[in-house]
Amino acid sequence: MADIPITLEYYNGSNWQIIKTGEENDGTYDWAVPSLDINTAKIRITAVDKAGNTGNDESNNAFTIDSTNPESAVTIANDYYGPNTWVNNATINGTASDNLSGVDSVTITIQNDSNGKYWDGDSWETNATDIPVITSNNYAAWTYTMDDANLTDGVTYTITPTAVDNAGNSVIGTSDSFTYDSSAPDAPIVSTPSSAVVINADTYTITGTAEANSLVQIYKKDSSVVKS
Repeated sequence: MADIPITLEYYNGSNWQIIKTGEENDGTYDWAVPSLDINTAKIRITAVDKAGNTGNDESNNAFTIDSTNPESAVTIANDYYGPNTWVNNATINGTASDNLSGVDSVTITIQNDSNGKYWDGDSWETNATDIPVITSNNYAAWTYTMDDANLTDGVTYTITPTAVDNAGNSVIGTSDSFTYDSSAPDAPIVSTPSSAVVINADTYTITGTAEANSLVQIYKKDSSVVKS
């Protein structure tokens, strides 16, 4: 049988495609897998002897060829966080997906944009560290737990995800960033009115200044909020 050449084919989900004809029948063949996405692939081997008799066999089970990278993204809800808004196990989160072989893993890097250092899970270091995330649904949604005691006031942090699917395809996904602000803003200044006034009108314009990106609330004498 070793002197009978063989033909190798693969099934692409709709028809058979030739891989190689006249291949030596030595029990092995290194197949350069095509860059396709097929979830019902099979292999078929056909041999024809010198008398013209034909025999073939094919895969008992279909397998998946996945040549497409997975998708991943970090989704930070707000641009700014502080001690009152940071949630250790929920603020850093994201998504990942892969329509063929599925997502095998997601890791993230967290970089301090001020000094360029990376979080390694315990401390800030010079070299980037891929940190595993937590998921309960095959990475369709994931989170990373980080105590804000490890964050510095006034610093912006960038989180970048990397997803790997079960076929080994890897991709750096869409990053997101936030600024940690633990300092109280400067007190706002009311410009007008500059002193007590008597108003006999439906509206009155109050003007003033406040620190950029801060929330200003205007109160009535009874401490109820007029506007924020």
